[in-house]
Amino acid sequence: MDKKVISCAFNIDTACVEVKFADGSVIAIDCTLVEAEVARNMYESSELEWLVYHAPVE
Repeated sequence: MDKKVISCAFNIDTACVEVKFADGSVIAIDCTLVEAEVARNMYESSELEWLVYHAPVE
């Protein structure tokens, strides 16, 4: 099953990335939870911070 993305946006009120698909389904990714899981120390946290300002799409 091929799901085509029709929009993807960051919702600042919920701190979630919301992805909407052509079939009407929606996925919300909680960025706070993802960051807490990925950035386990100050070095990983600073790498994520760098990405926010220098390569947000990547």
